[in-house]
Amino acid sequence: MSIFDTSFFLLLIKVLRPQKHEEGAIAERTARDWYAKFKNGNFDLKDAPRSGRPVEFDEERLNQLLHENSRQTARELAGKMECSHTAIEKHLHSLGKVQKCGAWVPHALSDNNKNQRATISVGCQNFHLIKSKKKEVSKMLIFQQKLT
Repeated sequence: MSIFDTSFFLLLIKVLRPQKHEEGAIAERTARDWYAKFKNGNFDLKDAPRSGRPVEFDEERLNQLLHENSRQTARELAGKMECSHTAIEKHLHSLGKVQKCGAWVPHALSDNNKNQRATISVGCQNFHLIKSKKKEVSKMLIFQQKLT
């Protein structure tokens, strides 16, 4: 790699990757791949066509199967839709569904669920506060007993 190539590569990383963990930052490997493309004269920013069959997935049918029976496993749904269970899980996740108690339900919490969680959280905080105060009081009593 010549000095020009090295400085161009470092500039590419610096411009496109301002902070390593910043949102929208590119990986060093991506910068290296782009550099190799640019060096070979390929300045096309569009993705190259991929080999293989394009993925087709009928999310409407998946929703219909879930509506019929929300207690089906991902493997059962995969058998009915003739695809892998991981593809089913990926699409269920993109639809915002999670499995709770054997049923696929929306991941979003209702206002009632949010209020219950807040109440439980406050209760736990109060419990730990009271527990720590009891320890302090018992330490003070023990200390007073030792003095007398």
